[in-house]
Amino acid sequence: MVGYEDYLAPIALTGDFGTITLKESSVMLDEVVVKANLPTTRLKGNAMVTSVENSVLSKLGTANDVLSHLPLVSESDGSFTVFGKGTPLIYINGKLVRSSTELQQLSSENIRSVEVVTNPGAQYSSEVQSVIRIKTIPPKGEGFGANLYDQISASHFARNTTDISLNYRHNGLEIFGNGYFYFGKRNNKNEAEMLTYGDNTLHQFINAESDVKANNLYGKLGFSYQFLENHSIGAYYRIGRERDDVHSYGISNVSLYTQSELTSTDEISYDWLNKGIVRPVQEANLYYNGSFGKLDVDFNADFTQSRGDRSDDQFETNANNPDDDRHIVSAGLKKSRLLAEKLILSYPVWKGSIEVGEEYTNSRLNYANTYEGVPIDNSLTDIHEDNIAAFASLSQTFGVVNVSAGLRYEHVNYKYFENNQLQKDQSKNYNNFFPTFSLSAPINKVNLSFSFTNKTRRPTYRQLDGGIEYINRFSYQCGNPKLQPTKIYLFQLMGMWKYFFAQVSVNHETDAIFWKTSAYKDDPAVKVMSFENVPHYTQLQVAIGAQPTIGCWKPQPVIGMMKQFYTTTYRGEKLSLGKPFFSFTLENLFSLPKNWTLGADFQFTTAGNGQNTFMKPTNKIDLLVRKSFLNNNLSLTLYATDLLNNYPDRTTMYSGDIMTYTYNQFESRSIRFAVRYKFNTTRSKYRGTGAGENEKSRM
Repeated sequence: MVGYEDYLAPIALTGDFGTITLKESSVMLDEVVVKANLPTTRLKGNAMVTSVENSVLSKLGTANDVLSHLPLVSESDGSFTVFGKGTPLIYINGKLVRSSTELQQLSSENIRSVEVVTNPGAQYSSEVQSVIRIKTIPPKGEGFGANLYDQISASHFARNTTDISLNYRHNGLEIFGNGYFYFGKRNNKNEAEMLTYGDNTLHQFINAESDVKANNLYGKLGFSYQFLENHSIGAYYRIGRERDDVHSYGISNVSLYTQSELTSTDEISYDWLNKGIVRPVQEANLYYNGSFGKLDVDFNADFTQSRGDRSDDQFETNANNPDDDRHIVSAGLKKSRLLAEKLILSYPVWKGSIEVGEEYTNSRLNYANTYEGVPIDNSLTDIHEDNIAAFASLSQTFGVVNVSAGLRYEHVNYKYFENNQLQKDQSKNYNNFFPTFSLSAPINKVNLSFSFTNKTRRPTYRQLDGGIEYINRFSYQCGNPKLQPTKIYLFQLMGMWKYFFAQVSVNHETDAIFWKTSAYKDDPAVKVMSFENVPHYTQLQVAIGAQPTIGCWKPQPVIGMMKQFYTTTYRGEKLSLGKPFFSFTLENLFSLPKNWTLGADFQFTTAGNGQNTFMKPTNKIDLLVRKSFLNNNLSLTLYATDLLNNYPDRTTMYSGDIMTYTYNQFESRSIRFAVRYKFNTTRSKYRGTGAGENEKSRM
């Protein structure tokens, strides 16, 4: 800063100093730091964008930890859901995340921002209702790098996850490899109660427990090469196998009542051994990404293939009738294969840009099931599906107003085979258009965004498989090859003011897919769990939250409500299932000196109705402690999940004359300890975005 030297002079008796000349003096000020607490999350179009860089979120450890602390995003056992939108597609720098290990490999300190899109545009499959886009800090450094991660979990049994990632970078070339290993054991507890009403009342109660042992192994190798500044190509190949052994055991009590009087009882104990192996699981991707002047080009081709074999050996003992003991032997085979490609072209137009593209997927699935010792027919099911899509979208900005509109066309050719014979009634052709529209603008200091999207939800291939699966002598399960795709109409309004945010959305569905329970071949003692289409279903969703920063404390309270408008027929009478869910979450992060980070999260959900069910309340408390060393190259993290062990699934389903109550405890309470060491690591330069992603989820 430029100033002047001090001037000293005696005061003259006359008081006249004459002309005083000051000499310039350069003065160096101390460092000036300007601090301000900007909102971590802002509204951009129909996306909520959260800044991670230089925030407490960057100190959490992994991308998994960051996503679990985003507004309207929740995590359970490594899987993520967006409030009211289900499971999202997740991208890292435009590259689709195909495995949760990719999120474990990405350090939180390498993330710049995360976008949560709750009404995706036309470039995404018509079945995609939410997308999470992660953007990382630009890469630096070349040579060899490594990222080593190991996590030990302890609950009823112990589990271990190891992930090793290596890469080499030189100029525009990157070669990378990854090894993933998982082994461990879990314990699940299940209860089921079923009441069948009619001339007689049948009461069934099942108390079961399962020990699930898994051993999974995957390896991945690939490369990417950037040339001529704006062009990049790459490919990878991933192969692995998954193995699980399940030991289930329990007791089933069956009571028959005639005019409220007990007429017969059965007590059946069972012991079930299931062995399954999926090998090989193969996956490959090839991509090109580049620019020709103002034209951007993104092309991807994908291949996946797997084969799964399972064998079941089940013993059932009837305490009241030894002659009714059973030994059931069954076997199953599932084969799947997918080919897919996708091309996107984008070009600046007027005050925005236009994007056009196409996508093609070719799917083949085969299910085969055989049974001995039980009156169930063997089944052989084949499903062939071809999906061709074309899409276009236009985005324009007029001052502070942003407008975007798009249209997607999809042609689906679906063929269903039983015992190698084409079933014409179940085989279909679909031709559909799916429009999208969004408008965003600030009003005073409030940022607002409105969007409309037309989507669909096609049945999964397992839901379409008509083969019967034996659970026990009183319970079977199967799909429904006559299921129709669900048509979905989504209206959404989002707003943000300072660090407060809100979302209101209405979903209307036609041909919604619900669970149903019915008698098997008119035998009231045997029930089949299957699926059916419901003509109309509407749901209202509201969420309000905040993200303030108070010193080292960053709380995030969110209140949500989901209410459906649905009435079913139960025992010959109309039954309204409109009780809303209310949820409250409070996430707390503390950024402390010496590279310590603490987290404490609380979640509570009231009872309410969802589809044709009633679900009881749940609550959950999670804790996190993290300490980093060696300039954040080494980190230790301790997690405590569901401390009160009160996060079970307790559901009552109403279907026709049958009421079914289930209690499932999936061992959510656990303690996990994770260690990560890395050196010379930056985000991958791989730019493949993938094709046919929703089809892979269906498979």
